[in-house]
Amino acid sequence: MANNTYQTPTPQGPSFFDRRGDLIAGLVIFLTALMALLLFSVRMNEGGDDSTYICKAADFVDSAKYPNFQGPLYPIFLSLFVWLSGGINLLVLKFTSYALIVGGQALTWFALRRHVSRPLLLSAMLLMACNLWFVQFGSLTYSEPLFLVVSWLFVWAVLKADSLSVADDGFKRLALWGLAAGALVVVAYLVRTVGLGLGLAALLFWAVRRRWWHMTSIACGMVVVLSLWTSVKAFAWPNLKADTHQLETLLQVNPYDPSEGLETPKGYVKRFIGNSEKYLSKHYVKMLGLKDKESRAVNDGVTILLYLVFLWGVWVAFRNRQVAILLLASVVIVMLGMTFFSLQVLWDQYRLILPFVAMMHVVMLYSVADLVRRVAKSKTRLVMGSVVALLSLSLFVTEAKSVDFKTLRKNLTSDPLYGYTPDWYNYLNLCRLVGEKMKGDEFYVACRKPDMARIYSGGKKFYGIYTIPSEDPDVLVENLRKNGVTHIIAASLRRDPAQAGLGVINTIHRYIYAIIQVYPGFIQQVGNAGAEDNEPAVIYALHYENARPEQK
Repeated sequence: MANNTYQTPTPQGPSFFDRRGDLIAGLVIFLTALMALLLFSVRMNEGGDDSTYICKAADFVDSAKYPNFQGPLYPIFLSLFVWLSGGINLLVLKFTSYALIVGGQALTWFALRRHVSRPLLLSAMLLMACNLWFVQFGSLTYSEPLFLVVSWLFVWAVLKADSLSVADDGFKRLALWGLAAGALVVVAYLVRTVGLGLGLAALLFWAVRRRWWHMTSIACGMVVVLSLWTSVKAFAWPNLKADTHQLETLLQVNPYDPSEGLETPKGYVKRFIGNSEKYLSKHYVKMLGLKDKESRAVNDGVTILLYLVFLWGVWVAFRNRQVAILLLASVVIVMLGMTFFSLQVLWDQYRLILPFVAMMHVVMLYSVADLVRRVAKSKTRLVMGSVVALLSLSLFVTEAKSVDFKTLRKNLTSDPLYGYTPDWYNYLNLCRLVGEKMKGDEFYVACRKPDMARIYSGGKKFYGIYTIPSEDPDVLVENLRKNGVTHIIAASLRRDPAQAGLGVINTIHRYIYAIIQVYPGFIQQVGNAGAEDNEPAVIYALHYENARPEQK
């Protein structure tokens, strides 16, 4: 069977891509490094999770507090650099992401260069190098860059194990590579909980091909390494309680309103459909250069078409015994399936599929190349080369237009908040002022996005309010009292980040309103940032003496 849909081997010797593959790959990796540097940002992302990872890392260094937030390993990884820097140094921490993104591109090449057609692999890597949404993670302290590296190491280990057999290589070598693959699954799981799906993908990959010894080896590897980690954790943190908040959130219909109850089986199906539309017909199509970066449109037809093209690639790879393509397809199917079924549609964060986009590219390009070959035949290379060139050019134009030296220069020299929209600028500026003027432990301020507030206030800790636990004002007041909250910030953070005037994230406002309807003297404005007509942030002092039940 043909194993190269871009080119046909000839008796004249190695092809151009075989001779120059390493050089071309090096140029693509260099392009990735260059664009990630040009798009480098020293500001924290509005999503907030990057700030949380950093704060968890700082807590781990300060008090060895176990980072029970999503996957604990990424904060532990960052804590090494917090410790080496003597505190939170944003530039150092962000450059770890830079190294991981560039390293992820390099590992893509080294993991697949002996298993996948080189033109196909280089095309997928080029699309990633020109992918704005990918390279900008080179300066964002999210767990995705580390997860990307671990995922490609996993692919490399599984393909190495797959090349072995008990009969020819002995059980010992197979067991060692199975152990390595299993260990990487556990590492991935500790970086992001969904990482456990890599193990399921490997089991699926080998089950379809009836490679029972390989399945046994990786299963044993996962059990051994996970047991070892569990033992170490139990010894180091004997009183640690399991954090079930993330699971509870996923099970809820609305993660911000527990009163709406738990999700139903029908609801999970709707999640899969809704997430498929958003992550595929919106985000993935953008990452192919086929849609404007500001577009929010979703399309059922495009989603179905993408599924069909992908599944065709899986079928052709299975028929042609393309082992690496099948492994990548297994990873994509399992990881995206888990993501689309489990996550609420309203989250809509493209970063959740980012580590698998290159794998998707490989499978999709393989499928499209096969379809083109059936029509264009001898012109397959020309057609595919033209398609990849046009997509790369479209992506590169978007990427180049996003380079902003002015913002980077101001962030580094004079105004670390320059570049934020007014709602975020005012909120973070107020947090900065709190850090300067309310340094003592007697001041404890509640707000939305407390970890971003902590970073921009110089390290002062804030109390986070994410939900409204009750409609009873006395319960709300007591919640603030028992946590020692003295002040509260109500910001004008936009519900729609791209446009003002369409509502704000009003959890704090509703929390306050529920109280002052009964106890109007509970809050007193003591400061603000931003004019009333410019999305201000306001800080209130709390007067518990004016919120007693007998005053109702």
